[in-house]
Amino acid sequence: MNRTFFVDFDGTIAEKDTCMLMIERCARDGWQEINEKWEQGELSTKDAAQKTFNLLDCNLQDIMDLVNEVKLDPKFKKFVDKVENQGDKLYILSDGYDLFIREILAREGLSYLPYYSNELQINGNGNFYINTPHSVNYCELCGTCKTELIRKLASNQDETIYIGDGSSDRCAISCVDKVFAKDKLYKIAIDKNIDAVKFSSFKEILPYV
Repeated sequence: MNRTFFVDFDGTIAEKDTCMLMIERCARDGWQEINEKWEQGELSTKDAAQKTFNLLDCNLQDIMDLVNEVKLDPKFKKFVDKVENQGDKLYILSDGYDLFIREILAREGLSYLPYYSNELQINGNGNFYINTPHSVNYCELCGTCKTELIRKLASNQDETIYIGDGSSDRCAISCVDKVFAKDKLYKIAIDKNIDAVKFSSFKEILPYV
């Protein structure tokens, strides 16, 4: 049986959450309340992002300088190699931003990996805004609906595996065959009575691939 791996980016592939790094370094006070409401599902990703962008005191170059600080999990490349050598598929699903993902993957020689994410855009006045090409009409919670993407990308014959760490992964873990969870996502899985393998690094996932 072929396998399809769906992997979150921020805090999973990337050791740091690029969105949180940007907010913590560049946003004025008030972002904490916005983030808490997003975590609780009281604000959609799109609404939370736009409210947060209004608090930013930085430009694009400032943000890209922060992105350069973000490293990948040390064993992620080995994980990718193993998946590819076995003929399995891998997709990155992120409720973060394409600009960050694209920059980091290119830097690491992994720009060929397929990813689905929100788009971070800048208007003529230099203001940031979010575009959500992978959202769905029936649910506005996430900018990137990972559940819908899994349904579209996975073959009915494939075993589906999800790897993630946080709130934006909570729906996706309900529609796959196997879950690897770290940090907040592991608690979410327990609360939803979903079997999950707890991990802290891709080193622990390699034996399962």
